[in-house]
Amino acid sequence: MLAFTLRFIKNKRYFAILAGALVIIAGLTSQHAWSGNGLPQINGKALAALAKQHPVVVLFRHAERCDRSDNTCLSDSTGITVKGAQDARALG
Repeated sequence: MLAFTLRFIKNKRYFAILAGALVIIAGLTSQHAWSGNGLPQINGKALAALAKQHPVVVLFRHAERCDRSDNTCLSDSTGITVKGAQDARALG
């Protein structure tokens, strides 16, 4: 078996094909291993059904921060802007 493998590897074309196949197999295997976290997949229909059964809360941590905008601040320079507060209120 080892002699066959060494003779097979001597041909560069076959080595490239073998290496490419191993890379593809390793990539597919690792993708499958990492995606199998045990959680169910939620599609649009399942998400809509869950939203009808349970209340949905959306939290905006930062609507628009004063330190990253040139707009007028709502209170101090560490808070959010007036526009950000208005946008957050409009969204609920």
